[in-house]
Amino acid sequence: MVYRKEEEYIDKLEKNLYKRDRTVEYKKQKLAPHEIKAKKNWKSDARKVAKKNHFASGIFLKIFFASVLFFVVASGIAFYRLVFTSRISPENVEIVVQAPASVQGGEETSVQIIVKNDNTSAIEFSNLNIVFPDGARYVPQQNEENYRYQVSLGPIASGDQVIENLPIILFGEENTEKVFDIDLEYRVEGSSALFSKNKIFPLALSTSPISLSVSLPAEVNVGEEISIDIISTSNSNSVLEDFMIAVEFPFGFTFEGADPRPSKDTNVWHFGDLMSSGTKKIEIRGRLEGQTDEKKTFKVFAGKESEFNPRELEIVFNSVSKTVPIRQPFIGVDFAINGNAGSSEVVVDSGRQITGSIDWINNLPSRILNGEIILKINGQLVDRTTIREKAGFYQSLNDSIIWNQTTDRSLSVIEPGQTGSARFSLKTSSLFKLGGVQYKNPRVTLEFEFNGERVSPGFPSEPIQITGSKIIKLNTAVQLATKGVYYTSPIPNSGPLPPRVDQETQYTIVWSIVNSSNDIENATIEANLPIYINWLGVITPTNESVQFNELTGQVSWNAGDISTGVGSISPAREVAFQVSLTPSISQIDTSPTIVSEVEFSGRDTFTGSQIELTDNPVTTRLNGDPQVRSSETKVLK
Repeated sequence: MVYRKEEEYIDKLEKNLYKRDRTVEYKKQKLAPHEIKAKKNWKSDARKVAKKNHFASGIFLKIFFASVLFFVVASGIAFYRLVFTSRISPENVEIVVQAPASVQGGEETSVQIIVKNDNTSAIEFSNLNIVFPDGARYVPQQNEENYRYQVSLGPIASGDQVIENLPIILFGEENTEKVFDIDLEYRVEGSSALFSKNKIFPLALSTSPISLSVSLPAEVNVGEEISIDIISTSNSNSVLEDFMIAVEFPFGFTFEGADPRPSKDTNVWHFGDLMSSGTKKIEIRGRLEGQTDEKKTFKVFAGKESEFNPRELEIVFNSVSKTVPIRQPFIGVDFAINGNAGSSEVVVDSGRQITGSIDWINNLPSRILNGEIILKINGQLVDRTTIREKAGFYQSLNDSIIWNQTTDRSLSVIEPGQTGSARFSLKTSSLFKLGGVQYKNPRVTLEFEFNGERVSPGFPSEPIQITGSKIIKLNTAVQLATKGVYYTSPIPNSGPLPPRVDQETQYTIVWSIVNSSNDIENATIEANLPIYINWLGVITPTNESVQFNELTGQVSWNAGDISTGVGSISPAREVAFQVSLTPSISQIDTSPTIVSEVEFSGRDTFTGSQIELTDNPVTTRLNGDPQVRSSETKVLK
């Protein structure tokens, strides 16, 4: 409160000081004497304080030196115990692996793992964990992949060791390493700490459980058909399960066939279990396109099929890469059948005309003399009377067509860059006009040779030859018969005949299939019922799969597989079902349709073609029933 008044006084004084025309009067303060009492004997107090401080500092120094002494003694005892009394360290635990320098693929091998305890204290308990790499198998658990081996080694005394024997089998490529991850967990006596020791151990695979050989031509002409031969043999004393071969084709390779056929796509073969010393062979055919002097590499892998993806290898036992250079041929040849020059196989229908051409060009910088083209025709179904050639000669004695300088003067001297063509045509016999003779998977093979003599100035003539071939596969011939019956029906029918307005008449529809030469799969027959036809659901034979869709009116027969010779060497495949017609007054004096046009579809397993054909609708004329009179076919009132 006093300070507040003093501040107000000062503020007021300051304002008055800076006012204009303001006279400040200063009044002197009156001073009064004030007596202060102080001690006069200071020496006695100083002695007391000094004595007190000396006593306190003496106690502090004693405590400080005692603490230092205790620390030094404790550190010495701890150091002695750690260094001289108890040596506990992961460095004093050693993992030693004893195994062959290398092992053979597919052969059982024993690996010995030794754990040594060089600590001064005993190990109370120890666990050994081993992670197996890809391609390594623990013999008692061979079916388990990426196996984790775990075992308790128990206590290990100081200076003692424990030995664990591990029987294993390795699979993989030659001259590769399989790395095992070994981990030891342990606890020493008198300690609650858990220690660990790790060791990485590589094991060399000297030989593969599979020997693999791949044969390719030394060089390939552009567009030339080539054959790739693969032979794999088991070197293992045990069965190789889920054996598989996969091939990587280079860009520009066109797959045209293989024996055996691929299991997946065009490059994967599954063989199941491969016995010891067992052999598997694959022959692959195709054409290779590319630039001149370009190198194409084929890669072949053999191993164990993946459990999760049948197109991939889980373990590669062996692999081989082969490279083939592409060369420009001396004579460039395009061999075409029905205009198709790119494929070695052509599919046609029997009884149809087949046209062919052999177009050639001289790629050499020099002349070619005495050119000759020979085409060999092989196939029992070729109608020899239909073979025609242009500027050539057909020799029926050996079924060949010859073009040379006597039939075509342009072949006598072929200049660099000169082109020419040899043309021909033929027909095959119809598969339904063979008098009951059965041909399974019919084909025609055409093979040609182009021969000549290369002439270069200053050098002797050099013979040259170019060969090629085409396979013509014949689609199976299928006949589809559809008929409606009333009297000669496998299912009893009822109702007026001729049909009458607003009265129900029952009819039976019979479908039959005849197949000539190749097996058919996924065969189906479909047709539709008009809106005025009712589905009665009676089918014979009852084991056939015939379905009716009430929303669309579609009748479908899933015939499935149709064997070769059905309808010739065995009965035709047939099904019958019953429907009914209740005519309307608008249909008087007409022959209403009972079933629409019938469509057949199925896959030829030999040619790979989709076979499709149709048959006419069925009306109340019932042309398939010989007992029906013409007067019974039209609707009456």
